[in-house]
Amino acid sequence: FDDGKAERLARATLAKMTLEEKTSLLGGCATMYINAIPEVGIPREWGMSDCSHTMKPEHGRADWPYVRGVDDLSTSLPPLSALANTWNIELAPLHGKVMGEQNRARDKDMMLGPGVNIARTPLCGRNWEYFSEDPCLAGELAAALITSAQRKGIACTVKHFAANSQELDRMKVDTRVDERTLNEIYFPAFETAVKKGGVLSVMTSYNKVNGLFASENPYLETEILRQRWGFKGMTVSDWGGQHSCVPAALAGADVEMSAPSGITNFTDHLRHALPLADAVRAGEVPEATVDEMAFHVLYVMAKTGFLSGAQPKGERLTPRHQAAARAIGEEAGTLLKNRKGVLPLARGEVKRL
Repeated sequence: FDDGKAERLARATLAKMTLEEKTSLLGGCATMYINAIPEVGIPREWGMSDCSHTMKPEHGRADWPYVRGVDDLSTSLPPLSALANTWNIELAPLHGKVMGEQNRARDKDMMLGPGVNIARTPLCGRNWEYFSEDPCLAGELAAALITSAQRKGIACTVKHFAANSQELDRMKVDTRVDERTLNEIYFPAFETAVKKGGVLSVMTSYNKVNGLFASENPYLETEILRQRWGFKGMTVSDWGGQHSCVPAALAGADVEMSAPSGITNFTDHLRHALPLADAVRAGEVPEATVDEMAFHVLYVMAKTGFLSGAQPKGERLTPRHQAAARAIGEEAGTLLKNRKGVLPLARGEVKRL
């Protein structure tokens, strides 16, 4: 869908909704799902897949363990760090196309990737799902992957915004970083994903950035994403990474996710409570803010074809997907040294390596 059509459909759907229905979209009803509201045209649950680079099995509805079975099997793709090792911009759309098709074959509407944080230290436990220590390379590959995947009727989620480069104390560490470093090193890949890739979702990180959690940080979510970069999609917390209701809503957060028992700030489907709606009635959050939050979700649903039933079916476990995985893996290999001629490479005969 083009932007105009998607906006009109999203606004028309929003106009049919009560405060409670709008709020119910802003937190997961299961570990990887947002609830359906058939009465207003949201026909089924919006399904997410925790797949930064390859299709993983289904998570349980109430917790983290994978529910394994033959129906979950998909072609495994190399990690994004390997894709970056290819330095081949033509392989990123191939990677994205396979991801988009596999998600749709599994009836998923949103993939939780790609990750574009900077590989600042080799000790970061998430480096495998990030591209590179180079913000330009990471941004260009991410944008190409996103554009290709989203053509298949899914939303990509660029993550983890922002300055998330370590796992130690990741739920509470405060990343202190100056404006120049943020804008020259940590932001550019996200900006390219938004402006050039048209990414439809941005996931906030666990850490604080200069004193405020990323999930309730108006500088990140409103000033940078919305005002400076013109982002129109939805923000989503990392799973269990939201810490408040009112501050998060006023800062620019949209959707809170975790296992259901941990989704308690905007919505609490497990206990049939809607704290954000209560905050509106108490005068702590303007209803117009909730309208915009829900609109961001509906816009993404419309843009992917979800609201109109226009998403393609997809495919998985095909020879074409397997060939794509092999092509990326082959080109990702890097020979640093050929000690004692371990590979039979003759200097005079090899023109390109």
